[in-house]
Order: sequence, then C-alpha cells, then structure tokens
Amino acid sequence: GNPVTDVILQEFKRKAEEREITFQSEFYYPVDSGINVFDISVILNNALQNAVENTRKGTAKHIFIISYRRNNAFIIEIRNSFTGNLQWDAESKVPVTTKEKTDGHGYGLSNICRVAEKYFGDIDIKVKDGEFCLWIMMMIG
Repeated sequence: GNPVTDVILQEFKRKAEEREITFQSEFYYPVDSGINVFDISVILNNALQNAVENTRKGTAKHIFIISYRRNNAFIIEIRNSFTGNLQWDAESKVPVTTKEKTDGHGYGLSNICRVAEKYFGDIDIKVKDGEFCLWIMMMIG
C-alpha cells in the first residue's frame, strides 16, 4: 500500500523467483504509525537481501514476509528456508556474516537493529526446523 515498500517487495520477489525461491508477502506499511518509510525500507532491503542470499539449498526454497500490529507494537516477521549453522557475534548479538569478503558486508542485521531501537523496539532471531526466522518489533507512537 506504499509506493516505496511496494517497489522493494516487487524487486525482491523478482530476485527470489529468478533463483526459483517461492516468495510470499503479507506485508503492509503501517500508515499513521509515525514510522518513517525510509526506516522501513532499510529493514526490508537488508532483511530481504539476506533472505535471498541465504536461501540456497533444498527443494522447498521459500521466503515469507508478514507484518502485523499488536497493541502499540508493529511487527515484521521474515522467514526463509535455511540450512547450515550460524556463528554469533558476542557483542552485537547477531550472526556473523558468512560472506568471504567482509569489507562492506555484515552490517544488514546491525542496521535493522539500529532502526528497531530508534522506535524503542528490538529484533529476535531463531533458526529452527530448516528456517531462519527474523522478527523486528517497533513501538508505534
């Protein structure tokens, strides 16, 4: 429902389909929430780029994105099929980048954390049942 978020979602849908990844979106931009669309675009670009890059193996490759509101919290949930293990950064509490060249990489989840914190929120990450699950919560004014 927002031109900026719609363009981002369509672009990542195209990228996913090029890699034969099922892409399903039930995302909506929270109008009148006080959350800047630029901040949402930082979250979407970083999270979906990570999801596309890390959905590599298996026959049921998928990316699901959904957003919803619970009382004064706006929540974005992104799940993608994932095989492998993660190494966690003790200081930032996010997984360490898996890219061979780390120069200029490995900041996506940190950027998402920074945006969530700007809105008195946080992120949660879990790997379970062959999925990487990222939840971003932001408080709505």
